[in-house]
Amino acid sequence: LAQHPFSKSVIYACTAIVALLAIACVGVARRSSSATFDESNHLATGIEWWQFSTYTMWTENPPLPRLAVAALPYLHGMRLPARDQWEPKTHDWDRSWEIGTDLLYTGDGFEHNLGRARMGTLLFFAIALLAVWGLAGGRRHPVAGLLAVALVGTLPALIAHSALATTDVAFVGMFLLAILTLARWF
Repeated sequence: LAQHPFSKSVIYACTAIVALLAIACVGVARRSSSATFDESNHLATGIEWWQFSTYTMWTENPPLPRLAVAALPYLHGMRLPARDQWEPKTHDWDRSWEIGTDLLYTGDGFEHNLGRARMGTLLFFAIALLAVWGLAGGRRHPVAGLLAVALVGTLPALIAHSALATTDVAFVGMFLLAILTLARWF
C-alpha cells in the first residue's frame, strides 16, 4: 500500500460514500424489520431519564444507548404516564415493557414512533465505522481504512442490529472506540 493510484482525498471521499451507503442500508433495514420484544423496554427507560432524570426501570442495561433511542421520540412529545402507574418500587413486577408498548402506540402511531426510536442507534453504527477506520490506520493508510469501513459496513448482522432500538450496536460502537482510544494511548 505504499503507492496508490488515487490521491488520499479521493479515497477519503470513497470511504465517506461507502459509510453513507452503509447507513442507507441500515435505514432500509429499519423500515423493513418487525419490532422486537425489548425495543419498547429500552424506549420506556430512556424516556424515564429524559422526563424525570431518573433511571429506575429495568436497570440491567447501561443508560447511554437508551438515552439515544429515546431522544427523538422525547423531542416529538412522547411522555410517560404518571409515575404511580409504572414505578418499580410500587409494583410487584417491572412494567417497562407494557409502558413502552403503550408509548409506541400513542401519538403518530406505532410505525412512526418505532422508526424514531430506531434512529438513535445510527449514531453508534457511525461511531463503529469511524472507529474501524481509525483502527485500520485510515489517515496513514487510506486504502486500508476504506476496506475496513466497506467490510464492517456491509456485515448483515451489524446492519440488522443497527436497525433496531436496542443496546447491541451501542456496545459494538463504544467498544471499538475504546479499543481505538487504548491503541492511540499506547
